[in-house]
Amino acid sequence: MPSAGSQSHSGGDGPSASAFSRAPLFCGLGVGLVALLSAILVLLVGRRPALSLAGAVALAGLAGAATTMALRAIGAAQRESAERDRVSREEYRELAAVHGQVQSNLEEAGRVQRGLMPGRSQQPFPRDVLLAHAFVPVLTVGGDYYDFKRTGPGTLAMLFVDVSGHGVGSALLTAIVKTVFEVLDESNLSPARFVSEVNQILVRITPPDSFVALVFAVYGVESRLLTYVNAGHQPLPMIVRRDGRKVEALGDGGLVAGFDINCVYLEDRVRLSPGDRFVLCTDGITESANEDGEMLGRERLVTLLADTLDAPAEDIPDRILEAVGQHSGTAPQSDDRTILVMEVLS
Repeated sequence: MPSAGSQSHSGGDGPSASAFSRAPLFCGLGVGLVALLSAILVLLVGRRPALSLAGAVALAGLAGAATTMALRAIGAAQRESAERDRVSREEYRELAAVHGQVQSNLEEAGRVQRGLMPGRSQQPFPRDVLLAHAFVPVLTVGGDYYDFKRTGPGTLAMLFVDVSGHGVGSALLTAIVKTVFEVLDESNLSPARFVSEVNQILVRITPPDSFVALVFAVYGVESRLLTYVNAGHQPLPMIVRRDGRKVEALGDGGLVAGFDINCVYLEDRVRLSPGDRFVLCTDGITESANEDGEMLGRERLVTLLADTLDAPAEDIPDRILEAVGQHSGTAPQSDDRTILVMEVLS
């Protein structure tokens, strides 16, 4: 229940507000009376013979009027300040409610986006390959995306995406790419043809300043042949060879998708062996900077991949994220960090 004080500050019409409005007049009369009595006392003792009774009354009136005006000005300023505070509190509550709703919607969108990605336990060919992955968006939703699925009796399709920018707009583009991945029949499309189809769809329906860097790869578990297209993705995909303990960077097969509808994409092939790893990282990994602005860089990533070849493949994404965190220190994360690792088991 509001107090009398709160009513007076809110400009109410109750007794407290009326009393507050009369207070300057009462104070002014009191000051004037004190001044008049002081002047009369001076006259009586004869210390100020030049001061007449009329002058004493005028002086007292002036003092009372000045006091009344000053207090009224102070009161008006206090009421104005209280009104501003009340309006500010109401606006803050409204903004807080809107912010809470927006944050709730973003969190729901983040849950939906994470639900579009495969879970850690999802292994289309558990006896032939092991898949490990991680996704750490800079905001609640992100512009990175990856997916994989069985597209034939012995064929695994992998999609790895980095949309320009991050946030809600970028997350929407990842959902579009996810839809294309689900709708198109990759079993009858070569990687080059699939990326070309994705590119044409994105050019038609996305803004001209939006584009998607992506890698699309198809792996045959019997032939151990990896066929892929890299559409402008950096850092380049990498193969970590068990034999020789070396890291090979794969090539680039065309422009980012969504930029040029006439772009021709070239695919390449590489044969893998048991123990080899196919590694994909977004630039949020290699471009993570520390407090001095120094980036992690590709060379540190390559060294890490070579040094962790004996570690379980399912631990590699966490190892990479740990290395990024140690390098970045207290510097804030500026981009989504996403990793996909495929290890050949047999």
